[in-house]
Amino acid sequence: MRLRPRRPRFPQNASTSVLVLVALALVASGGAAGGSAAAAPGSRLVPAAAVCSKATASKAMTRYGIGVIKPTQRKTPVYQVLCGAFLGPGSRAMVGSVAIPSCGGSVGWAVFRDVGGTWRLVMNVKHGAFLDAVHADIRELMGVLAPGDAHCFPSSVRYHFWHWNGSRLKAGAWFRALSYNPVVSPDRNIYCSFEIVTYPNFEAHCGTLSPVHSARLLLDGTLTTCDGNSSCLAGINRQQAHVVPYGQADEWNDFHCSSASNGMTCTVIGGKAAGKGFLINAAGVTPVAP
Repeated sequence: MRLRPRRPRFPQNASTSVLVLVALALVASGGAAGGSAAAAPGSRLVPAAAVCSKATASKAMTRYGIGVIKPTQRKTPVYQVLCGAFLGPGSRAMVGSVAIPSCGGSVGWAVFRDVGGTWRLVMNVKHGAFLDAVHADIRELMGVLAPGDAHCFPSSVRYHFWHWNGSRLKAGAWFRALSYNPVVSPDRNIYCSFEIVTYPNFEAHCGTLSPVHSARLLLDGTLTTCDGNSSCLAGINRQQAHVVPYGQADEWNDFHCSSASNGMTCTVIGGKAAGKGFLINAAGVTPVAP
């Protein structure tokens, strides 16, 4: 904790000044012998902000009994942590999810508010999900298995946003998106694939066949483009690409690519770069910003 006293106004009388300085020294050192420390008049104690991390999320969830805690396990395992103003302007919130050793990622998640340097539980959701911070909202995504889908590879996903309405977090309507890699536009002129640059960093790489244009988007929002020659298409996987009908979208590894008659728009889903991306079509590549 930090003591933040007012700036003292020293009197003009020299002897009085000495007494004031002695008194201030006693306060700073904890008082006279046999006395107790006291805050200077007009000062206030400012509590340290709670730390938002996997370690503190684990401690907070363990304290509230959230998660699958085995007898031999002393703390809740954490899969994801989000930090942000999810509980209104100026708030400090932490979102943590409970990890499980499978492709599902988590079995539940919770939201905490920083109250005087301590994380206090606001909401406990008792199902697993993949989470993203989209500005001041929490994006919750779940896989949707269709008949014939392998357990860890759903062919579509559903997602919605949790938004602070002034008194509580409220969930919006669910949206659906496909989940394929690679994908192609209905006219088969625009291909997009999602590749690992250096693990765990991914990129969305799209290109048009005629005329040739391409765009590469990283999760931090960095965009690079290429025009005019076949080398621009190097690295774009076109084998067994799934068609994304106009008006629908595909999601893969924190990228959202929507298909429309005017081209394919790919953006970063969450984090500081949420909403950054590009529109690609036969005319070229146009940067997109939130």
